[in-house]
Amino acid sequence: MIDAIQATEDRMRRFVADASHELRTPLTTLRGYSALYSSDGPVDTDGVQDAMRRINDEARRMAGIVEVLLGLNDLDEHGIADRELVDVVPLVAAVVDDLHVIQPERCISVEMPSFICAAGVSVRVVQAVLSCPGRGESIPHPRRVR
Repeated sequence: MIDAIQATEDRMRRFVADASHELRTPLTTLRGYSALYSSDGPVDTDGVQDAMRRINDEARRMAGIVEVLLGLNDLDEHGIADRELVDVVPLVAAVVDDLHVIQPERCISVEMPSFICAAGVSVRVVQAVLSCPGRGESIPHPRRVR
């Protein structure tokens, strides 16, 4: 019994070390680019745009790693049995309402069936759908989503 507990603790330590290493690399990139362009030196517009692209790429990479960690935590905490069907229609409607507030000048409408289901841990499905307008992405042109 003690050996099994020790083995579990060892696996957990390795997992935390691996996750820390995976997050350290993009953090180092973020720090490097932000330090490079926060100095008082001359600003190269093309260089700044490239730096911002790289910073955004690394931030997305970190967010993906965190989402995987949260997913693993959900599996550990809830197990696969806690997965259920979630109706995403009211969630999408809430996102559209949020977008109307964020970009009132845009014409945003959605046509969808009365029921669309997604299988997953209910809290995570809701979190994933409702986080869409909060990602800082704007809709480039008024359009109709089907």
